[in-house]
Amino acid sequence: MSTVKISQLTQGSTTTNKANTIFVGVNLETSATGSYTLGQIFETSDAYAQAAFLKANTPSSVANSAGVFANSAFLAANSGALFANASFITANASYVAQNTTASFANGAFVTANASYTSQNTTASFANAAFIRANSGYAQANSAASFANGAFTKANNALANASGTLDGSLITTGSIEPKNGFVYTPTVLAGVQTAITINMTTQSLVRAQTATGLVVTLSNLLTGKEVVAWITNTAATSQVFTHGVSALNSTINTTTYTIPATTTILARYMSIDGTTQNTFVAITKA
Repeated sequence: MSTVKISQLTQGSTTTNKANTIFVGVNLETSATGSYTLGQIFETSDAYAQAAFLKANTPSSVANSAGVFANSAFLAANSGALFANASFITANASYVAQNTTASFANGAFVTANASYTSQNTTASFANAAFIRANSGYAQANSAASFANGAFTKANNALANASGTLDGSLITTGSIEPKNGFVYTPTVLAGVQTAITINMTTQSLVRAQTATGLVVTLSNLLTGKEVVAWITNTAATSQVFTHGVSALNSTINTTTYTIPATTTILARYMSIDGTTQNTFVAITKA
């Protein structure tokens, strides 16, 4: 039988022989026993203590980290509060501005309603003016109808009536006189020695001579033709001076000798209203 000496270990002693100091341990679940040196116990104890210490310190680190985040969140929250306060002030200012805008809007609405009433009044005037305008249009159409009727009657009257036209008649088409043209003659009484033919107002001239005749042309008119019948009543030849250049006459001379008791035809034509382009054709009857 062995004897075991049990003595108190001094806590924290540096002279304790850890290798030779043995402890007997009993497993409470299996009732098995075991022996352990003090060194083994210290190593196992230190290992568990270190692990427990690390675990204990880890929540501390997490807690500290959470604290930093919490502080940051606090700062951000406070910053948000500042922005919120600033937004509140701005919102209040906008509320005042919106109230002012609403006042203006209400004023504009009243003005718009007034303008709408005025516009309706204008529309009434416009409708009235439109009715009057249509009335004027109807009257204008009536006047046009009367004008067209008058034009038709005038055409019928021109077709069925005769008379004197005071002025020039210009047509863009052809003139087809079924009964021929009727000229207004200028008949000079007695015998003449000199006559003036008006190219504008005369168209047919009748003259006689017994001692010779000199013709002078006046009022040349572009495109106008005048016919002159000249008779020598004397028993001897008489000289007829036609009044245009020799070059512009069919006889290539300025005079023509009319035989005794003979009639000639002098046909004058003014091309452009100038003496340079006024011609005469002499024909013996």
